[in-house]
Amino acid sequence: MKQKASEEWMEEFRAIENRLGPQARITVLLVLLSGLYMLYSYNLWDRFTQSQYWWMHLMVGVWLLFAALLFVFEPLVICCVLEKRARAASPAVLIRMLWMHRAILASSLAVIFAAVGGSHGLF
Repeated sequence: MKQKASEEWMEEFRAIENRLGPQARITVLLVLLSGLYMLYSYNLWDRFTQSQYWWMHLMVGVWLLFAALLFVFEPLVICCVLEKRARAASPAVLIRMLWMHRAILASSLAVIFAAVGGSHGLF
């Protein structure tokens, strides 16, 4: 992507977003529904009042962040602002987008590790 002209990578980015965006939104909603189902069916609501289950708070926080990014920030801000900035300074915008995606991936992996470790008594 770094080697391509701004118009080329913007077209590719739009194509990828158009394919993955709906899948990501559905997945985020499924995560919410499955999490609420597990909380309800196993009666785990009281764990949110105990500090030893900090990893559950972390999972909810990351879910809220992703939901805000996918349902609020992305459609309202990224689509409009990204188009304008990409035309003006494409390499800087692309690098910023790549680092943002890396940060989101790294935080997701850290939360998965914390949740799996916490649920198996690591913490």
